[in-house]
Amino acid sequence: MILIFEGIDGSGKTTQIKLLSKELRKRKIKYYLTKEPKEPLRSVILKNKFHPLVYFFLFNADRARNFLQIRKYLKKKYWILIDRSFPSTFAYQWALGGLDKVIDKKLLLKINKISTFSLYPDKVFIFDLPAEIAYSRLKKENIFEDKSLNYFKKLRKVYLKLSKIFKWHVIDSSKSKEEVFEEVKKILKLC
Repeated sequence: MILIFEGIDGSGKTTQIKLLSKELRKRKIKYYLTKEPKEPLRSVILKNKFHPLVYFFLFNADRARNFLQIRKYLKKKYWILIDRSFPSTFAYQWALGGLDKVIDKKLLLKINKISTFSLYPDKVFIFDLPAEIAYSRLKKENIFEDKSLNYFKKLRKVYLKLSKIFKWHVIDSSKSKEEVFEEVKKILKLC
């Protein structure tokens, strides 16, 4: 099973992926946990400013490297837990980062299909909460780019719109982390 955890920065996705990891260990279910972008790319991106197309190809190269590993773990029947993936490319880079002016949606999807070796997630979770709450949770040094509260409001709208198009699971993450995790478990039939 491939699971992607997404949402605006500060939405609780990393907390939820950690809770699920702990639950899977408790149940003796093998899993592989990964994050996009991985090091050393993450450091390069945080220290430099690139054109949206450069970001796109850097992320997709990193994604291909990541999905090569994922394929190995899938063959061993592991659950795959991904902290951010192609939904972030859509939201951050394509819809709000200017990539939509350089590359059309069909080509973006085709390149993603190549980068993931045609592996698709079984579930995509979008952890949603008001931008004000997410923004207040952030440690500014951990944000990929310095963005305003208004940017986070737009980003939230993009994620919700994409969730309808792609039929992703939207979870209200303004609840307690325990309540949010119960909803994750219900969707995964782990109750």
